[in-house]
Amino acid sequence: MTRLYVVRGRTVLAVLALAAFALAVYAWDGARMPLLPVMGEPEATSEPGGGRAVTVHIVTGEFASRLPDGKEIEAYRWDPGTVVVRKGDRVTLHFHGVNGAKHPFEIRGYNVRGTVEKGKQTTVQFVADRAGTFEIVCLAHPDRAHNGPMVGYLHVLER
Repeated sequence: MTRLYVVRGRTVLAVLALAAFALAVYAWDGARMPLLPVMGEPEATSEPGGGRAVTVHIVTGEFASRLPDGKEIEAYRWDPGTVVVRKGDRVTLHFHGVNGAKHPFEIRGYNVRGTVEKGKQTTVQFVADRAGTFEIVCLAHPDRAHNGPMVGYLHVLER
């Protein structure tokens, strides 16, 4: 037995209206999504003048292994390794010393320097006034010869 369904004009209009509403909600929600996916998205609050106050916590990390000949090798890193902010943001970075005794660092291009020690926290603050990609470099581990490079990246996006 064949079933026959009759669809009236009013039903078609209701389905189209529901689909349009769902599409509008999807588009509105999509417009609120961040420009780039960020792991451990920074805490941000609006500031007068359009900038945001952005706070990010960064920890020191270490990888260690032993080669077949018994030699131990190490590599250090910042975690998260990438911080994304917008031009005009007031940035606060809290560096937490977890691995390694001492990590003197600089954010190249911003003249920001500090040192984080194991078991301690070092905080730096600055305004992200230049767009671009800037290295966060540990001066104790700048290259492979010194168990590095221990480098992270600050991405400052145009507003």
